[in-house]
Amino acid sequence: MEIYRRSKLLDTLRSQYSRSIVYAYKNKSNYDYLNFIFLASNFNDAIKRVTYLKTYRSYREQRGKHYKETQALIAQKKSGSVRQKKQKDNALQNQTEYKQKHWKDKRKKKDVSAESIKVTRKKICQKQFGGKERKRQGPSKSYYLNYQQGNSSSQSRSEKESG
Repeated sequence: MEIYRRSKLLDTLRSQYSRSIVYAYKNKSNYDYLNFIFLASNFNDAIKRVTYLKTYRSYREQRGKHYKETQALIAQKKSGSVRQKKQKDNALQNQTEYKQKHWKDKRKKKDVSAESIKVTRKKICQKQFGGKERKRQGPSKSYYLNYQQGNSSSQSRSEKESG
């Protein structure tokens, strides 16, 4: 935002300075300078006119310096913003790499712990069952049949009680 504002200021300064230079070039004749001084009504007025011309010349020089300083400041701000953007990009890239590495390490640890659990489970099964690993089974069919019969008998009871 500041770079944009400074660029607008630089454009304004450029146009003012160029108009000033064009005017000075068109009216550059030494005779015009001398005529301006000698057309004074008295000596004091002539001295004032000379000081005015000197101050106007120094003003134009200051405007030129101000224009150059503004140009340099804009270039400095642009390079600073480019450098800052590069730093942010590098930081983001480093952070992404760190996260990827961290997740890989975490996944490896998780895989190692899962593998160690499996090995430990096998050892326990070998101790308990003599080397045969017991397969996990769900409830037996008879359990389901008993469960269903229990529900149907409770339903018939509720029907008898309500009827």
